[in-house]
Amino acid sequence: MNILPVFCEIDDFCLIFEPLWHHRLLQSGAERRNKPNALALSEVMTILVLFHASGYRNLKTFYTSHVQKHLRWGFPRLVSYNRFVELQREALVPLWC
Repeated sequence: MNILPVFCEIDDFCLIFEPLWHHRLLQSGAERRNKPNALALSEVMTILVLFHASGYRNLKTFYTSHVQKHLRWGFPRLVSYNRFVELQREALVPLWC
């Protein structure tokens, strides 16, 4: 499966969606760190879309057996599975949209 067209569509969406989404988020008034993640939101979303299009039954097996072994070329800053689970929470709203 060629992941490039999937990634390009998702990345184009994120370029428009992310600034609007962050602008509309409620601010608590406290200063927050704004350090970028190792994986971009579009990369996390691409991996999740690929998982749902694959025949794998669970995300951990897909991530460790397929993404980390066969798709590392497409995601050069790939993180551990545990960190990916933390990052996927941020992709929930954009995926829903």
